[in-house]
Amino acid sequence: MVMLNSFQHPKKIPKQVRDDKRLRKTCMNTDTRHFRLKGQSLVEVVVAFGVVIVIVTALLSSTLVSIKAARIGKMRTQAIKYAQEGIELARSLRDTNEWTIFQAYAGGVPEGYTLTYCVDRMLSWPVSSGACSVPNIDTIYTRNVTLTWDDINAQMAVKSSVTWLEGSITKTSEFTTTLTEWK
Repeated sequence: MVMLNSFQHPKKIPKQVRDDKRLRKTCMNTDTRHFRLKGQSLVEVVVAFGVVIVIVTALLSSTLVSIKAARIGKMRTQAIKYAQEGIELARSLRDTNEWTIFQAYAGGVPEGYTLTYCVDRMLSWPVSSGACSVPNIDTIYTRNVTLTWDDINAQMAVKSSVTWLEGSITKTSEFTTTLTEWK
């Protein structure tokens, strides 16, 4: 009896085996199974490749979301810093001037006078009032400091607001405080 290699191609099977139906059936089953195994490994490679693609896509998208969140957080933090600087600049203006001069920055002594100033990154108090219409800090942020005089309580309300664009949405960071004559 002739033994066949399980991976032997059907055309290379000796004539004696081809004539014996029982051996031929065994040989053909073995040979067919061999070809099925080759196809099965191809399917495994395709499935594995698909799993790798899904994992890489998930990692890439989560990385992009994280980068965007970090950028938005950085912009918001910077805007908060600029708004706080506006409040500190108004406080410095009060501390370095006479109270009556500080009152004049709100437009005078009568109740409810309000003036808005466009304060840039240089932190120098502008000579004239007027709100900003274009970004004046890093070409991204717009800082306005509004002074409102309250004659009844003899105090100045200070509001510092910073606006910027996130995509097509306008964002605002605002701080408000009240300054009084403390000297």
